[in-house]
Amino acid sequence: MMSADNATVLIVEDEMLIAMNLKRILEGRGYKSSGPVSTGRAAIDAVAAGGVDIALMDIALAGDMDGIEAGRRIRSEFGVPVVYVSANADDVTVSRAKETDPFGFVGKPVQENALYLTIEMALGRRRVEIESLRLERMLRQAQKMEAVGQLAGGIAHDFNNILTAIYGYCHFLGTRKDGDESISKYVDLIMVAVKRAARLTQDLLAYSREQVLDQKPIKVNELIRTIEPLLQRLTREDIAFTCDVDEHNPAVFGDATQIEHVLMNLVTNARDAIPDGGRLTVATRLGTIDDEFTNRHGFGTPGPYAVISVSDTGVGIDEKGLSKIFEPFYTTKDIGKGTGLGLSIVYGIVKQHAGYITVDSSVGHGTEFELYLPIYTGTDKAVADGEAIGAPRGSETVLIAEDDEAVRRLNSSVLRNAGYTVIEARNGRDAVAKFRDAQETIAAVVLDAVMPNGSGWEAYTTITRIRPVPCLFLSGYGEDILASKGVVEGAVDLLKKPATPEELLRRIRRTIDRTIDGGRE
Repeated sequence: MMSADNATVLIVEDEMLIAMNLKRILEGRGYKSSGPVSTGRAAIDAVAAGGVDIALMDIALAGDMDGIEAGRRIRSEFGVPVVYVSANADDVTVSRAKETDPFGFVGKPVQENALYLTIEMALGRRRVEIESLRLERMLRQAQKMEAVGQLAGGIAHDFNNILTAIYGYCHFLGTRKDGDESISKYVDLIMVAVKRAARLTQDLLAYSREQVLDQKPIKVNELIRTIEPLLQRLTREDIAFTCDVDEHNPAVFGDATQIEHVLMNLVTNARDAIPDGGRLTVATRLGTIDDEFTNRHGFGTPGPYAVISVSDTGVGIDEKGLSKIFEPFYTTKDIGKGTGLGLSIVYGIVKQHAGYITVDSSVGHGTEFELYLPIYTGTDKAVADGEAIGAPRGSETVLIAEDDEAVRRLNSSVLRNAGYTVIEARNGRDAVAKFRDAQETIAAVVLDAVMPNGSGWEAYTTITRIRPVPCLFLSGYGEDILASKGVVEGAVDLLKKPATPEELLRRIRRTIDRTIDGGRE
């Protein structure tokens, strides 16, 4: 990851005194400098040679190519960010420069602090860009849906760590802008980029089924009727949109907002698949998954289901497209008209509801998606009492030790939302100190197996010498690394990462209850 310690800045400036001053400032701040070069074509050649992280480009260059044209080619052909330097630029020049996706502007005479802040913000934005591209490349290589789900969740958590650091650093820069409104503008631009990337990680978490759901009984027909006007607005005037609800009104146990998200994605895709007008139908019915269904599709738990279908008379999908349709970043839309995450998000949300999704399509004959959601047979009282199916609650105090801040916050939120009191620790040593201070109130500890400043096993052995307490270990590492840390699967209570919130809640509840039943408290 580029930083002030290793980032290389190409200086493009045709006035040697100014170029040497820029070089002095950059190297004094810890950057590596390349150049200076004095023409736009020389700048392109230097970037093409490799090793340049950012180009500091004078707009008014001698020769047949000015800095804006050179910046446009550097950005479009090599992806390298460009920061423009200019003494005074008219509106036309500024407009041209903005069309090249610049990462910042610095005025002449160059002020050292302004240059430093602009370069740091540009590097911050570039980090977000690089991580987004890396994430896309990794996900494109995944071959199996479940493998991609686990990968997406892990990357999303790590990516959130990076975004959190960038967001915090932008806040730091914002507090030290010394009243410079231009710096404030660039800080805001980075904030926008960070938030866009954060939305991507939320989509990935939805695909990997790691988001926390607000589940309760939902009458399917009522949900459809409620959002019917919204779905109608997503279509066009040349599309005949209808909602056909079954006479029965089955209930499912789910998150209404997420199911609405699923339907909006499916309706939007159906609309885009009907370029010249046609029909789009959302319907509900009672259905059953039986042996015939599982033999045909290769999946499914037998039983009654509420079925929601979204069908269209559009262009249809070929066999190759059907084989990849739920993979992240797979899309048949033109570049810039879709992320390729829509149907993968649908897949993740449906699976998180213990449901299934099927698709039937052929080229020229339209497409039909069917969502199978398990029928809810419980009572409203269970929900009023806060007892979510498969996600038991509690009121005890739990100590969580996790060095990854994103994971620690997520797990703490899951437990707090389920009624637990949570004490957070950053590493093994911190966990021991926190336990010693509150040992009488802590009912269980959740320890990451591999942490700095004391592994989970080291922390556990010290904690149990203070007072025996049930423990749940978390880890995403393989058996060899765990064994080297003293954690052997089967010998301890271990939950592998990535784990869904429901899995965490079930396991911590089981860990505490087993201790109570065994009379060890």
